[in-house]
Amino acid sequence: MERRKFFLELFQGAIDNKEIRDVFTADELADTLQGIIMAKVLSRRISNRKHTFKHELIANLVKWFEFIKIEQ
Repeated sequence: MERRKFFLELFQGAIDNKEIRDVFTADELADTLQGIIMAKVLSRRISNRKHTFKHELIANLVKWFEFIKIEQ
């Protein structure tokens, strides 16, 4: 719950500051982020890896953040 609260505050602040698109609510973004992290953690044992787990997780998150951020 603490992680979700942190994500909610983070995304709400970014929406309020016009740093990311407001197409999704802070709740939706927090749940999506937690889902991405959980999916990567759970699938790490059954996937063949070219890179480390940390590298793959960060690469996925960077792609997702590029989708929601507002171009400056």
